Amino acid sequence: MDIQFCRSECHKNFKTKRNPRKMKWTKAYRAAKGKDMTTYKTFEFEKKRNRPERCDRNVTENILAAIKKFHKIRNTREAKHIK
Repeated sequence: MDIQFCRSECHKNFKTKRNPRKMKWTKAYRAAKGKDMTTYKTFEFEKKRNRPERCDRNVTENILAAIKKFHKIRNTREAKHIK
């Protein structure tokens, strides 16, 4: 397997088995120290938000029934307001 490097400096450090997390100019260092944009909490929150969540069937049935009641109440109030 042939690895390609962006410049000779990277190749030299790879051959000498240096840890990229300790070299201050690398992406790995910036990510490990929290200096990179990818490690901000808001990005992590957005990733977590897109996951489907498990829910209880009884709870969802109760919520749907409550929504129907809200719509019925809203419609009756609108009708009274129009009169």
